[in-house]
Amino acid sequence: MRVLHVVRQFSPSIGGLENYVAELAQAQARAGHEPTVLTLDRLFADPERRLDAHERVGGCDVKRIPYFGSYKYPIAPAVFRHLREHDLIHVHGIDFFFDALAWTRPWHGRPLVASTHGGFFHTPYAARLKKVFFHTVTRTSLRAYSAILASSANDRDVFAKLTGRDIELVENGVDTDKFANCASPVFRKRLISIGRFASHKRLDLLLDFLVRIRARDPEWSLALLGVEWDVKIKELNEMVMARGLANAVSIRSNLSNAEIADEIRQASFVVSASDYEGFGISIIEGMSAGLLPVMSGIPPFRRLRERLGIGSVLDFANSQDAATRFINYTRAVAANYQPEQRQARGGAEQFAWPTVAQKIDTIYDRVVGEHRRTILGVPVVVATRAKAVETLDAEMDAGHLTRVAFLNAHSANIACVNKKFSGVLRKSLVFNDGIGVDIAQHLRAAQGLHLT
Repeated sequence: MRVLHVVRQFSPSIGGLENYVAELAQAQARAGHEPTVLTLDRLFADPERRLDAHERVGGCDVKRIPYFGSYKYPIAPAVFRHLREHDLIHVHGIDFFFDALAWTRPWHGRPLVASTHGGFFHTPYAARLKKVFFHTVTRTSLRAYSAILASSANDRDVFAKLTGRDIELVENGVDTDKFANCASPVFRKRLISIGRFASHKRLDLLLDFLVRIRARDPEWSLALLGVEWDVKIKELNEMVMARGLANAVSIRSNLSNAEIADEIRQASFVVSASDYEGFGISIIEGMSAGLLPVMSGIPPFRRLRERLGIGSVLDFANSQDAATRFINYTRAVAANYQPEQRQARGGAEQFAWPTVAQKIDTIYDRVVGEHRRTILGVPVVVATRAKAVETLDAEMDAGHLTRVAFLNAHSANIACVNKKFSGVLRKSLVFNDGIGVDIAQHLRAAQGLHLT
């Protein structure tokens, strides 16, 4: 299936949303799909730098387009020039792309799927205006989407109330191999925070927490790993110095995965004092390494603690109480450290990409399956003769340059072993030819077979 992932920021930008799209696209490419990422050509954190219009990242095509206006709602009309070659459009986030593709669906005619990724309520900025916009424009846009994938249970509840329809809960996938088993095999009094240096991450509260911990045990230290966002490294250094933590906190930015892994090897805990997360990928990544999670009491983290039974949830706004609870927790952990690590790693595996990607693949099949089913890796139009003619007329009326092909049992078997031939068919409008392919389509629809 030719899938276009539309996301406002992507590599070389670093963040949970960017990682999610990259890892989903890579998992889909391994499964035989043809994912492409469409994103903006400037990073919000470095708007003066213009990125290449086309690039290969992680084995996937990345196309970049210009935008104007605020980064909070960037306007990018060039998106409409990149739709026709794809079988399905997957929009990530609730933004201009989400609205524009919904309102123009009668024109472009492509099936739409969206992932919520927390909506746009993660900061208090313009909260009243956001609420009005959400209940008017967003509500209308949602109607154009064949499936809405909620990135968290909270997203599911919020969007279900808005639409009155079923919302699919598809929590974020995580690359559990990236830092697998990296954490220190022996108990260490060191915490790691991984993520953007952003105000909603509440790094100020995290530093206050460390002050309280070190008042009880001065051996504790903290590593802040991330990239500048609306909190700059200079500000972080000032906060560290003001609290007398110069010898207890290290701040490192723009690290490679190998460098992050080196930091993880020196630690036993991954920590987040964030007051908003759509999901919390960095916590799961830390757990896959064998780090034990220490989290704020926001709903996604509380559900994670309840679901997996691992880690500690603290009220970082009350640093005194949080420190007391943490010290008591770590004393228990120190006596049972390696079994706790195994439990953390096992919990993280529930979010591994193969499982999540297969769930999304099933949703894609349902959305696109009204008119296409994949037979031995080739998407085949499911249509009567009249419907086939109607489909071709629609392509011509839209001015699309379309290659038409027919798949019979023999050509399907060739496509299975000849990647070049299969690639040509995937870029074509393919109709079935022969009883064998027809039977395969019916079996796949009736029994849910994955014929690849």
